[in-house]
Amino acid sequence: MSIADYDDLLLRQRGGCAICGKPPGKISLHVDHDHETGRIRGLLCVGCNNALGQFHDDPDLLTRAIDYVGADVAPYVDSLLIHDVIRERARGLRGSPV
Repeated sequence: MSIADYDDLLLRQRGGCAICGKPPGKISLHVDHDHETGRIRGLLCVGCNNALGQFHDDPDLLTRAIDYVGADVAPYVDSLLIHDVIRERARGLRGSPV
């Protein structure tokens, strides 16, 4: 990929990451590609590129993650707030009330 190709792709992506839209900063956007075919898919910020890597570019796993993030929580979890969980764990670690 030439610099002109990179610049053209960045322009087509409206100046930012193909997923989140974040513009390049001190670090240029990563050239993302299909690891099986070598085909360039787009330009990604470090965070989005790493996230795809963590999900092994697996569409089924990404779909499950989307479903998980958007799902209603189990009824017994509804009453829990993260700060309550943290406070309770801190009490347990200290062995005294917080």
